[in-house]
Amino acid sequence: MRDDRRARLAMAGLITVGVALRLLMLRSPGFPSDVGTFQAWAEHLVQVRPSGFYAPDYFSDYPPAYLYVLWLFGALFDGELLRLAVKAASIPADIAIAVGGATLVWRHAGRTSAILAAGLWSLSPAAIFAGPYWGQIDAVGSLPLFAALVAAGRGRWVTAGALAALAAMVKPQFGIGVVVLAAAVLIELIRYGRWQPLGRVALAGIITALALGAPFRAGPAELIDLVKKASETYPYTSLFAFNVWSIVADFWQPDAAFVGLGTLLLVAGLVGSCVPLWWRRDTATFLAAGTLAACAFYFLPTRAHERYLFPALVLLLPLAAVRARLLWPYVVFSLGFALTLYFAFTRYAQNDLRSPPWLEASLFSRTGQIVLALFMLGTAALVAWRLFRGEARLEPSLEVALPPAPLPMAEPRAAWSLPAALATGHAPTRRDLLDAPSSREGDDGARDPRVRG
Repeated sequence: MRDDRRARLAMAGLITVGVALRLLMLRSPGFPSDVGTFQAWAEHLVQVRPSGFYAPDYFSDYPPAYLYVLWLFGALFDGELLRLAVKAASIPADIAIAVGGATLVWRHAGRTSAILAAGLWSLSPAAIFAGPYWGQIDAVGSLPLFAALVAAGRGRWVTAGALAALAAMVKPQFGIGVVVLAAAVLIELIRYGRWQPLGRVALAGIITALALGAPFRAGPAELIDLVKKASETYPYTSLFAFNVWSIVADFWQPDAAFVGLGTLLLVAGLVGSCVPLWWRRDTATFLAAGTLAACAFYFLPTRAHERYLFPALVLLLPLAAVRARLLWPYVVFSLGFALTLYFAFTRYAQNDLRSPPWLEASLFSRTGQIVLALFMLGTAALVAWRLFRGEARLEPSLEVALPPAPLPMAEPRAAWSLPAALATGHAPTRRDLLDAPSSREGDDGARDPRVRG
């Protein structure tokens, strides 16, 4: 259909613009320590192979999944090309998120909402800044997390378990998918006595994690120890996450007095995030539970990093594109998150980006930081409230319409004429005139004296 073709072209155009913006960001130095660490790991993997990567005297706090990508980069590129590859790693994931979100929305709400979903992600300032500008890979971990929850909503438990484990093996914070799936299969067991979902998710997840870890000689004990060490690397209240602890105790303060309470709040938040699954376990509810879990992981514990909110924006994307009461909170949430990332980036002396003095004296002052944190908390609370109050659905409530297609130019109309049977024929010839009297005589000449005379 013509409208479907126009919709696909519009989506492709928005995604293309988003890719172009991201490619322009590759020229920036990015976050030097992050980009430099990824480059060093890529080169080290080529030298020692995965089996020698997790050496006691070598710093490495990432699980194995993304290290395979770095290993490939190290084998293919060097120098500036390696740096560009590291910084561009999030772009294919961003494209997949835009396409996946738009496809899901199209299936449930139609093509115009799908265009909106593609545009929201492709042009998201937070996604562009955190990925190709900064040089981080939050989109890479968010993609399998998103796919895992969509698969769970369709009852594909094996696929969901494998993808959730893959996401957790990119970075531990993407393990929220494992938490949501665990809650869902336990509810299936408690309410209906079904063991199959639990067994399938657990088996697929364990096999995936062990398969990814085996070449790195990272079994269950080594992986648990890796996550534990990573959580202890920065024992501070908030690593520029605009959460509860940024208000209570400021950024980068020792968290010994708060870490226990923060852990309890996180556990409570994760449990509360999964409550909607008790009644519904469709795709929309899984995405809502994942969104709430990602928010809990950012706003409630100590030691949260500035980018931990990233997966919440990915998981909320399809719901925001179809529900009118979620769209504007989503846009505001995304812009606020981008502003907090900009704040965090400009705090480090090693970066070449500095905020203007007027911004430092206003929104980035201590009072402004508290206001911004309260704003982010309030927006998250509004989103949570609306999700709990019935907005966790993929049925459209948002009126979005494509502009009407231009009417085709009218073709010139042919001159009007009689049907062939009624046509008047050609102009009379001399023969026609000579034959006419005899013709009439044969018909009615006996009654017409003018013919005889």
